[in-house]
Amino acid sequence: MMKQLYLLILVLVICGSLSAKKIVRSHNIAKFSVTSLNIRKIAKNYFYKVKIKAKIKKGWYLYAAKQTRNDGPIATSINFDSKKLYAVKLRESRPQSKWDEAFSMNTRYFQNKAKFQLTGKSKYQLKKLNLKARFMVCNENMCLPPSSIKLKAK
Repeated sequence: MMKQLYLLILVLVICGSLSAKKIVRSHNIAKFSVTSLNIRKIAKNYFYKVKIKAKIKKGWYLYAAKQTRNDGPIATSINFDSKKLYAVKLRESRPQSKWDEAFSMNTRYFQNKAKFQLTGKSKYQLKKLNLKARFMVCNENMCLPPSSIKLKAK
């Protein structure tokens, strides 16, 4: 009887975590898209600037890339998925800030929308860029597990 109870609890935990990940994707709580790609050549280097926006479902918030401490929520990160780019810098629109009881710290977050700008340079001319984004979303009742997505800039 106890083995069956433990097995049932294990199945429920696994199903719960899988359905939480499915919510992020199926309902597009935070939907990222590339809005522009700018490439400039200066001397022997190519400079890349990619603008990205995130639309956030009402009632949810997305954590900013820069947090006040590293032991709180998973900060949003966006990077080039290429070893040919270096000197990478991520900028973001101005986030809101508030005390978050769940993390016992001031957190920085976005509601409704967020804008990001990723810059980098390379010796190579790349026609399209692959990006990786990792983020976490919460509402007033729960936080979903961090999610990772891939984006393309052409």
